[in-house]
Amino acid sequence: MLLPVVLVLATLSAAASAAPLTALPGIGNRPSPAIVKVQATVSRAEMRRVQSFLTERGFDPGAIDGIFGRQTLRAITAFILSEAEATDDQATLVTELKAVLADTRDELFQLHGAVAERDGLVSELRGALAGARDELFTLHETVTARDALVDELRGALAAAREELFALHEGAATARDRLTAATDRVTELESLAAELRGIVASQRDEVFALHETVGTQAAELEARAAAR
Repeated sequence: MLLPVVLVLATLSAAASAAPLTALPGIGNRPSPAIVKVQATVSRAEMRRVQSFLTERGFDPGAIDGIFGRQTLRAITAFILSEAEATDDQATLVTELKAVLADTRDELFQLHGAVAERDGLVSELRGALAGARDELFTLHETVTARDALVDELRGALAAAREELFALHEGAATARDRLTAATDRVTELESLAAELRGIVASQRDEVFALHETVGTQAAELEARAAAR
């Protein structure tokens, strides 16, 4: 859509090299050389497209008839002036955008520094995590070895407990045997006391019999001597 406008503007630019744009419409009823040049260069179909283009953007070219006249030229001139103003506004906008981009660039540099600092911190954290992981592995191995030792101790304690149970049973049996032996000794001591009493009684009887025999023997000897 913009190509016919470009052609018209190019033709007007060539014709305006010898006169200002405001002088292009001509003098009186005589058309300017620029109008004649455009009418000879641009077809009516293309000119209708240019007129439609201008009408759509709020610039009145007159009737859309494909004829390049003063009204169409005034519309094109107004369009060019508005584009120039837009260009100035765009230049201001570009300046503002450059300032924003400069600030953004500074912020990006600061952000880059922050990211670099963060990366350094992440590296330190990774190193710390790696050290902690190694310590955890070492602790895990220590705990595993401790668990193995605990299992061994549990086995030894179980065996010792069984031995204690056996010793307890043996001690109970020995205690029973000791009690029986003590009872037997008590019985024997009682029997020995009875025997000692019997022996003492018999000894007294023997002593009495001995005295009686001695007395009788003395009497017999005395009788024998008297005869």
